Amino acid sequence: MVKEFLSKKHLKSIENQENDESDLDLEEEFEEDEAEAIEFPNDEEKLSEFTNKIKEEFQRYYTSKGKNPTWIETMSLTGNIEIPEDLDVDDDIKRELIFYNITHKNSIQGIINLKEAHEKLNRPGDFFAEMLKSDDQMMKIRKKIVTEQQRIKKFEDKKQKLQNIKFAKAVTNLF
Repeated sequence: MVKEFLSKKHLKSIENQENDESDLDLEEEFEEDEAEAIEFPNDEEKLSEFTNKIKEEFQRYYTSKGKNPTWIETMSLTGNIEIPEDLDVDDDIKRELIFYNITHKNSIQGIINLKEAHEKLNRPGDFFAEMLKSDDQMMKIRKKIVTEQQRIKKFEDKKQKLQNIKFAKAVTNLF
């Protein structure tokens, strides 16, 4: 049994070594690129070159697999609203309002992109979502709501009867 385990382990290690050799090249390239990016953290040209290089590798990876990445697969949007430099970081309301406006504009753009791609935006009418609560819990909640409604109705009926009695006394006192 130990020999069998060791032989399986040996086979797996050989397979892993073959995979690791191809991964080593990628890791070395990544480390070189990462080192370049770290050397100049505020250099926008270097960062944009690095970003473009990553995008090209991403495109190459997908096209080599016979895939063509579309917006539907990534669904990434970048807003063109810039945050003002004179914004007070401690002013939570203004900061959150800016984030809200950026998000709102991007979500509208996302809906437009989905419509252009002829994708459905709403769930179908017969769609049943998985419930977090069990049926037993929902029955208890329903019973509680029904008993609450019955209690309110009884109270309203009592109130109405009292008003009818008062009205009847008032009418009989008149005659």
